[in-house]
Amino acid sequence: MGRGRAAATAGGGPGMTVLFKLTPRRYGLYMSNLWIRCAVLGATVLLVGCAALPPPQDHVARNGLLVYDRADGTFEVLAQPGTAGRDYFCAAGDVARVHLGARAGDRVVMVRPDGPSGTVPGWRSAVFKVGPPGPRTLPLLSTVPMRQAGASLTVAAAQAQCRSERNSPQTLN
Repeated sequence: MGRGRAAATAGGGPGMTVLFKLTPRRYGLYMSNLWIRCAVLGATVLLVGCAALPPPQDHVARNGLLVYDRADGTFEVLAQPGTAGRDYFCAAGDVARVHLGARAGDRVVMVRPDGPSGTVPGWRSAVFKVGPPGPRTLPLLSTVPMRQAGASLTVAAAQAQCRSERNSPQTLN
């Protein structure tokens, strides 16, 4: 064997057939192919990981929940782990006031209670709409039920749900 060359054999012993000669050029090609394979594998892992993410949202409420507008004039609030009724109403009130221009006395009405999302498969959500001022259908409680379609709060009361320790602006930064 010449200097700078190595030989690989089937068994490594004398009298065995040489399968290939590992020249510096072949080693360089092998290493470049290895880098390409790693890059492709990394890109594949990123794509698979991104497939589990929701599509771009229409709004982000101040408590961080993602909100999607729907064609029928309603909007869907996606849950995150630990989302409770007051979190849904906080997001709905925030989107109604800030993005949809609703007045403080208008109502945020739950059209569909907490359940599987119609926008993002595998996620949970609730669907809301903005309605005109009307009678209160939920008392101002520390807990807001999420199993009752038609439940409503004024936009101001829904935004007041954001004032809990969990949803305070200081914890969101």
